[in-house]
Amino acid sequence: MKRNTILFITFLILIIGCSEKSNKSEEIKAFKDFLPVLLDSLHLDIYQELDDPIYNKRLKDSVLNLTKTTLIFDTIMPISKNSYISIVKENGYKTKWERQDSSIAVFPKEFENFDKKNKIYFTSNHKSLLKELLTYDEEKEFIPKDIYFVVEFKRIVFNENLDKGFLRVGALCGKLCGQGYDVWLKKVNNKWVVYKIKRTWIA
Repeated sequence: MKRNTILFITFLILIIGCSEKSNKSEEIKAFKDFLPVLLDSLHLDIYQELDDPIYNKRLKDSVLNLTKTTLIFDTIMPISKNSYISIVKENGYKTKWERQDSSIAVFPKEFENFDKKNKIYFTSNHKSLLKELLTYDEEKEFIPKDIYFVVEFKRIVFNENLDKGFLRVGALCGKLCGQGYDVWLKKVNNKWVVYKIKRTWIA
């Protein structure tokens, strides 16, 4: 009886460990798939002028064709249990909260070089650039070393089939400049794509 109990507990530990590893590896794959397109979308949304279509067209052309530099917090921030449950309910997912969902994750080092069009710098390696950006005052006409904004990501909440996901994103573009977004993802032909973005706050 004791032997069977030990075997059962060991089995549960292995199952939970495999599930956690699967979710984290899927999360990193998702970020690699959708991050370049999402960064383009953020550039367009943050810097567009609603009443200037000519400027907006030039902005779109530059965003799609020029190399851009973005700072990213290399820690993917956790979400609380209550937030997780609320997100799952609002999106009709059937997944249940696990402790790992409220833990910090970290981007792999190769994310700094994986996309040629979007140069990504981690804040942990470029603290002086982060400081310059967060103290940037557009009235002084100072552009901090071509860094357009710094982005912070929350952990992705996946559905039970690992083919849909939701996350929250914050982008800071200066001392009093920032916006937040809810982002919906789905898997198409084994690749994660953004299919909906909603701005949730602006400063």
